[in-house]
Amino acid sequence: IRTPLGAMGAAIATVASYFIVFIIRLITVRRILPFHINFVKLLANFGILSLQMASIMTQHALWIPTQVVCVAAIVALNAVKLLKYAKKLIKR
Repeated sequence: IRTPLGAMGAAIATVASYFIVFIIRLITVRRILPFHINFVKLLANFGILSLQMASIMTQHALWIPTQVVCVAAIVALNAVKLLKYAKKLIKR
């Protein structure tokens, strides 16, 4: 079956299905092992990743700078946790 999006449509469907499975697993695991999830940060990260995907798909004139900005945004958004785990790894 041909679609207007072709292989990119399959990639979008895969990302959507992975996200749905992630949410389902999150709900089921939290019943067994309670833990905290920052949903605002989770959705922000997902939004940035979606922007990256859209930028790559459209190949607009500024798609490479868009990728750099998105990666920087993800690093900045998660800097505290990244530094915390980096310090733990260095101590090993």
